[in-house]
Amino acid sequence: MSLRLKAANDNGVVMKKRWVPVQDGRTLDAHAAIAGTPAIPMDQDFTVIGERMA
Repeated sequence: MSLRLKAANDNGVVMKKRWVPVQDGRTLDAHAAIAGTPAIPMDQDFTVIGERMA
C-alpha cells in the first residue's frame, strides 16, 4: 500500500480509481469497452477482457 493511500485510509478518506482511456484511433477496443464503468477501490485491479491490470 502506498504512503498516500495509507494516509488517506488513516484519515477516513475512501480513495477510488476509474479507467479512463484516451479514446483516439490508437485506443484498443477492449480498453474503450470498459470506459464509464464504476470506480473501484485503489487497492484492486481492473479487469480488461479477463486480464487483471493495475
